[in-house]
Amino acid sequence: MTNVDKKRRHLLVTNDFPPKVGGIQSAIIEVYRRLPSDEIVVVAPAYPGDKKFDASLDFPVVRIKTKAILPTPSTISKVREVCRRYEVESVAFNPLIPTSLISRFIDVSRKTTLFWGAEVVIPAGLMPVRPLVKYALGQVDDFVSCANYTVGDLSRLSRIDLSERATTIYPGIDVGRFTYKGDKTAFRRKLGIYDDSFVVVSISRLVPRKGMDALIKAASIASREIPKLQLVIGGDGREMDRLQSLAQSHSAPVHFLGRVPDDEMNDLYNCGDLFAMLCYNRWFNLEQEGFGIVFLEAAACGVPSIAGQSGGSSEAVVDGITGQVLSDPRNPLSVAEALVRYYKDNEMRLKQGEAARNRVVADFSYDEIALKWKNFLHL
Repeated sequence: MTNVDKKRRHLLVTNDFPPKVGGIQSAIIEVYRRLPSDEIVVVAPAYPGDKKFDASLDFPVVRIKTKAILPTPSTISKVREVCRRYEVESVAFNPLIPTSLISRFIDVSRKTTLFWGAEVVIPAGLMPVRPLVKYALGQVDDFVSCANYTVGDLSRLSRIDLSERATTIYPGIDVGRFTYKGDKTAFRRKLGIYDDSFVVVSISRLVPRKGMDALIKAASIASREIPKLQLVIGGDGREMDRLQSLAQSHSAPVHFLGRVPDDEMNDLYNCGDLFAMLCYNRWFNLEQEGFGIVFLEAAACGVPSIAGQSGGSSEAVVDGITGQVLSDPRNPLSVAEALVRYYKDNEMRLKQGEAARNRVVADFSYDEIALKWKNFLHL
């Protein structure tokens, strides 16, 4: 047995892995690169640039030359080969559908699947697909979820009590990268915003359920009481043209930044007095916010958040402590009232920003989250 092929206790079979970009991909790699590198191996689809990325890791990655890992005979054979080659003892599958459908063909002592939100809740809510979800749930021993809401909704929709087999481990962030700087003016000047403006920052993909339209309308209303209000929206997506037209028609004080470079993200959060992302439920409550890592990133910079009540958002933002969670985020008037309240109550805003920062540093650093995964996986 060569050094590369030595025994690995744990295998991750995942369709979400860098260099492919996305929130789940980032969450997975930040955890797995902090686990004992001599005890893990990963199976993932091929992706442009994967050779260079994989060479930067301290653990082996086996690439399957397909766009997605499906329960085909060739893929099953490859996963079984990896399990034998590295003497794997436990396997984690991501996402539930389709990767967990491989599990019945894998002979290891423990099988786990990962829950992130919509990728399991939506299939469980669709009658034609629900039997397949229930079947996949029965093929694994336990689950790890990024939020409590996912376990509750999935149990309700599948009519299977998953509570005894599920463990919630929240996403984490890099608290060294996202940190309080104490200077809001430098990046404001770069954006052409007055130093003494009241700045509300929002960052997300520009898709309907993020609630940017309600936030823009609310900014227009709130600007009547907040003379130098500026709403700064970072991110891109299919809603961009519609949102820009909406801002113009409502004379809303909005700066659209488009995609924000990674090295400017911390500065953008820090230039804000408040962060807002009015996520809401769609498709009969099947499409919800998985958690909301942006709330943690803003919190790490000492900025409180206004969140819409959706999925795991109320677990990312502690209502009344690190920000406010709105039950009616689609109502621009209610949102505007919240913006004005934070503008007028500087003491509350600073207190919540400090509490948000302290909470993230204590409980959500990647190192802390990786330790929880290490214990969960018995590594």
